[in-house]
Amino acid sequence: MTEPSGADAYRSVDVIKVVVKQLKSFEDFTGKQAGALTQSAMQAMRSICDEAAGPNSTLCQRNDKVLGSVYIRTQPATGQKFQVMRSSGKQTNAMLSCMNWMHENAPDFVQQRAAFMDENTKLRFFERLQFMAESPENRLEHLILSERAREQLAGVAMHFADRSMKCMLGYLILIAINKNEQRVKAVAANYRKAVTRKSKPKVPTTSRADTEAAESMDVETEPTPSTSAGNENS
Repeated sequence: MTEPSGADAYRSVDVIKVVVKQLKSFEDFTGKQAGALTQSAMQAMRSICDEAAGPNSTLCQRNDKVLGSVYIRTQPATGQKFQVMRSSGKQTNAMLSCMNWMHENAPDFVQQRAAFMDENTKLRFFERLQFMAESPENRLEHLILSERAREQLAGVAMHFADRSMKCMLGYLILIAINKNEQRVKAVAANYRKAVTRKSKPKVPTTSRADTEAAESMDVETEPTPSTSAGNENS
């Protein structure tokens, strides 16, 4: 986790991201207990990154619209970064990486734009990755399994893992993919460039009776999909 070179197991990287996800339902924790555990985990991960980056590293803490609160340690000599961030549990970017599969296997999640994925979909996703690891196939649309991932997924331990463990692993893999992808951010940036500004239409005046009638109506607006990270529980 703290070796950018990857040693013999992983490929070399310049940025190591540590993602912390709060799990309220895990071990029947209350919201307060889950929050305390998450805060402790965040602090522990930051301490590990501080040590890995060394005493001469620089610290940057910022709030990002997409990533949320981010803690970054940078080694000036190498430019390597160690990041600690929290996850809201959303999988929009991950979903776009294998959109056709999601349409076929999680139509409700795609069409209804639910905030969280159900356990059956997490399990199907993990089992799909397991199937890929045990076959010559190593690609699911934009997702490609590395040799290390194939070894882990096809290992004996994964065969004997129970349903809840597979669901949890599938969920964590989706969260990791979501944090490493920037598809939604890229689409939003290009959309803003393409859209031309239009002059504001004039607001028509209304009588007092019309205003009162409009205020008495209970109108439910459709939620807008968001990729901003927040403090949500699952």
